[in-house]
Amino acid sequence: MAQTVKVFKNVSDHAVATAAVGVSTEYNILTTTSTQQAVIKDVIIRGTNVATLDMDGMTALSSTTASPNMLGNGSLFMGPSSTLKVKLNPIAPSFRGMMWTNGSEGITRMVGSGLQATTGTDTALTSVVKLSSTGINTNEAVATMIGEELTFFTIDGGTVRRYTETTTAYNGETTDSNFTLGGGTNHGLATDGVKYLYSIPGGTGTTIHRYNFLTKVTDSLTTNSQVQARNGNQGSFLEYHDGKLYTKEIGSTVEMFIIDLSDMSVITRAGMGLPGGYSDGGGIVTNLAGDSYVLEQSTSEWGYYKIGTDTSFTIVNNGTSASTEYGNGFMEVAPGIAYIYCEHADDLTIIDTNTTPPSWSHIASAATRNAAIEDQFGNRFSAAGFLVRPPASTTIDAYVSGVLVTEGI
Repeated sequence: MAQTVKVFKNVSDHAVATAAVGVSTEYNILTTTSTQQAVIKDVIIRGTNVATLDMDGMTALSSTTASPNMLGNGSLFMGPSSTLKVKLNPIAPSFRGMMWTNGSEGITRMVGSGLQATTGTDTALTSVVKLSSTGINTNEAVATMIGEELTFFTIDGGTVRRYTETTTAYNGETTDSNFTLGGGTNHGLATDGVKYLYSIPGGTGTTIHRYNFLTKVTDSLTTNSQVQARNGNQGSFLEYHDGKLYTKEIGSTVEMFIIDLSDMSVITRAGMGLPGGYSDGGGIVTNLAGDSYVLEQSTSEWGYYKIGTDTSFTIVNNGTSASTEYGNGFMEVAPGIAYIYCEHADDLTIIDTNTTPPSWSHIASAATRNAAIEDQFGNRFSAAGFLVRPPASTTIDAYVSGVLVTEGI
């Protein structure tokens, strides 16, 4: 019986559609027939995140979020009628957040499913825990993964504090670290979620303060033209999205400034003012369709701005009576769903951008949505959340080489 021996190299870029939440997805790399055998020598598979390389039910290699690539060499024998496949484990949506207040609410930690309710403005979190009853002043907060650890940063007049989920006992300003970014007029904070924090001094200027949270090095950038950064009192927001910073001074300020970090150019959007002056909070969400919106809640009205389409806020006459407010109570709890904590009555605004037009609801008690415990926020508070979104698809970059033997007749 003759044999055909063939040295092979399979190279492929393959987009694998992500299955429904909780369901694994598979992609076949190599299959032998009843008359074939193979010896796999080298395997390089990139972009798999959490996955395994499986041969007939046996795990040959695995990857994790921290180490998303699978690399192997040696000799892996495949018998007749065998299949070598990549099995992608489902990435479940989730939400984890924190809130810092100078009221008796203190510091709380929230958990959610990361999924919106059938009616988006009915979306609730699943649990809330009080970490400290001692109030603390903050202007804005962000959340990011550093390695596999969820980390939160807050800012208050240039003082940045770092918190982690693993810290179980908070006592006032007892934190993991404490450093300065800018000075006393730095009230906004944004992150690219990779390595940088950004803050812009209040008022009008061209300086952006930047902190690398991996190397702990601070530097500064200069914009090509002047921008207005968020104030402490009545302050709006500083947000990062897709390589750009979005900054607005106070609720009633007409202009929003968009800074392209690739070349430091600035675009000014007029028509962004919300009557009443005070801003309970603002930020950016991305809905299930992949559309991103800037949202802001103010004293008398709220507004939405679709990134890439709109040139000004669409303003809606639903207010919260905010009157003395120094922070930013915004966080995205599910795709396109924003929670905004409100100052005047210690309540909660929910905005759903998955509807056309976006929907708005005002909840008398954030505690009824597991978003607070005492509903006593004070007038200087901030919130931040980390939302895990399952990808619509995953692109696998696969290289497999070896020897394929086919039996002849």
